[in-house]
Amino acid sequence: MFNDTINVFKAGLLGLILGGSGIGIGAIIALIVGSVRRKIASFVIHVAAGMMMIIIVLDIIPESIAIGGFPLTIAGILLGLYGIRQFERISHRIITFTTGTRTDSWLRAGLLFTFAVALHNFPAGIALGSSLVNSPQLVKSLSITMITHAIPEGIALILPFVLANMSHMVLLIVAIVGIPTGLGACLGYVFGMIIPEGQSLLLGITVGTIVYIAIFEMVRPAWKERGGLSVTAGILIGGWLGLLLIECLH
Repeated sequence: MFNDTINVFKAGLLGLILGGSGIGIGAIIALIVGSVRRKIASFVIHVAAGMMMIIIVLDIIPESIAIGGFPLTIAGILLGLYGIRQFERISHRIITFTTGTRTDSWLRAGLLFTFAVALHNFPAGIALGSSLVNSPQLVKSLSITMITHAIPEGIALILPFVLANMSHMVLLIVAIVGIPTGLGACLGYVFGMIIPEGQSLLLGITVGTIVYIAIFEMVRPAWKERGGLSVTAGILIGGWLGLLLIECLH
């Protein structure tokens, strides 16, 4: 059915819509939280971080291992951790965004996380494009999964910009992280197949990048600022919600 009605342009457009819609829903939640009560915005970030960590450990890492094997997944994670650490060190040395140290920290976290989510969306787009050709019956469930998983990413992605008083960048950020899904869908559709090793490595790099940003750019500064009780509570609540989300999707 899909093979007769979908071309490469429509595949890319579908990927772009799916890549941006889940992030967009998360962005709307983040904007509402930030505008209604900014004091709870950082707590919501920790809830979103807890959700993402559970999804990574119980869903993305096993998927990556199943696709390309354990060694490539670990290699990708280590590359992601090392790469984002080096990028962060350089950014701390040469970039000053504002006059406020905490505001700088939030904005830097948001920009780094934008890179991580965009990287994650590319192999997701490839999987979507390939499914349009080889397994059209899986497209609906894959689309729902992509959107649902992207909601906590959108919350964690946009709230740092809200806290840094950069809410006007939201539409641009949503577009930036959605474009790789569209490009990946085009490639997946054109080639009609996924290179397992490459996808596994990309997923591993994404995991390493997101874990580093969640711990060192979002959780650790708040832990130092407010103590561990609020942060731990947020992560535990997010972890429980993540488990519930995975259970609903599977």
